[in-house]
Amino acid sequence: MESRKKLKDTGRRTCRELGLAEGIHGELAPGYRDLIEELAFGAIWSRKGLGYTDRMIATLSILSALERHGLLPAYIQAAIELGLSARTVQEVFIHAGLYAGFPTTESALRIAARVFDERGIKVLAPKTPEVEFEELDRIGRTLMNTLHSTRSKQGYASPDHATTADLYNLAIRYGYGSLWQRPDLDRRQRLICALATFTALDNHVQLGKFVPSAMEVDLTHEEIVEVLMQTAPYSGFTRALNALVIAGEAMS
Repeated sequence: MESRKKLKDTGRRTCRELGLAEGIHGELAPGYRDLIEELAFGAIWSRKGLGYTDRMIATLSILSALERHGLLPAYIQAAIELGLSARTVQEVFIHAGLYAGFPTTESALRIAARVFDERGIKVLAPKTPEVEFEELDRIGRTLMNTLHSTRSKQGYASPDHATTADLYNLAIRYGYGSLWQRPDLDRRQRLICALATFTALDNHVQLGKFVPSAMEVDLTHEEIVEVLMQTAPYSGFTRALNALVIAGEAMS
């Protein structure tokens, strides 16, 4: 078992590798900075089984969904240093907003725009074809069925549900049919974003539904566990532990 000093050193090195400014979390109370460097970056960010880029996508999702605006600028800059494009960062915030509400997206996008401007990054608008409702619905239902199989018609997703059917049809049209199809964030990355956001928001029903879907899109058992563990420093250990229990049941 490695010493605490070694783990703390690992955490500080991880911060540097991520491009996070030294002491970004601050010495807000005696020993606090050491705790964050040791626990968040030494014991969690540095774990094997999930790369920095995937961990950053999960982290940005949480910071956006929970409106942790004080940390967003530093983490957006770190994401750029890791090689994530400005468009990918934007898409993470848009995808998280599907679950957390689009005002959270707008706040995060405004912060990102300031960071991009300070760094001289020009964001080019992607070319997305205009698709009519009928085609959006077809695309959305196809993806929904591909991702969720028999789970695509269970619970609130049942087409005959007396109270959810109208709203869920909009989720199919604009979520699966439009948002999930947008460029610059692939399907695997969107699932990481979804799992992290569901954990942060205590969306247990959705988490249980999406964990098997993530496994179908080439996220391994270990990677799913690591995504959920990554949320702990940012949205709380209790939420992460609850999510891990749900994921374990869904993967068994």
